Amino acid sequence: KTYSCLELKTFGGLAQEVIQYCTDSCIVASQEIAKASGLLMSQLFLIKNLLALREQLSLFDVDFGSQETELDFSHMRDHLRRILRGES
Repeated sequence: KTYSCLELKTFGGLAQEVIQYCTDSCIVASQEIAKASGLLMSQLFLIKNLLALREQLSLFDVDFGSQETELDFSHMRDHLRRILRGES
């Protein structure tokens, strides 16, 4: 019902978050299953549930692809310290 009430871009953003939570939950559950029942059972569980998620997603006309960008500013800390000490 939400799909038809929201703009496609808004729905896509919300759906992307939900998909990430579902995927993360499946991975955590799979890790627990691996401890209790072994690696094969955990992998089968994960495959089954990710395929079910993909099947549900096919009902919507939304591009669920995403691009993540990660910036690493850790090296800037040393530069800032040198600047503050007057060593620039």
